[in-house]
Amino acid sequence: MITEATLKILIDKFPCSAGYKNLNSVFNYANVAYAEIVGLKHHSGVAGRTTYDMPARTAEYAALLHAQDNKVINSKKPLSVLGIHP
Repeated sequence: MITEATLKILIDKFPCSAGYKNLNSVFNYANVAYAEIVGLKHHSGVAGRTTYDMPARTAEYAALLHAQDNKVINSKKPLSVLGIHP
């Protein structure tokens, strides 16, 4: 099983925005690119928030994103989603 420290290192190396949440859809971590997209000054500000709590328009789509989280949790299968952020 991958450790949380290793997961953070991997996410920080992604060339795109990325983060991970717990089973309650609360972010544990996100990279700098994700923080920039949602309008936070530092990526550490993502931890402890849900999509509903983000300052960007992402919150408008929180119900859909939460439903996607539940689909992944319940099916135990990955879900590929293309997110386009202006």
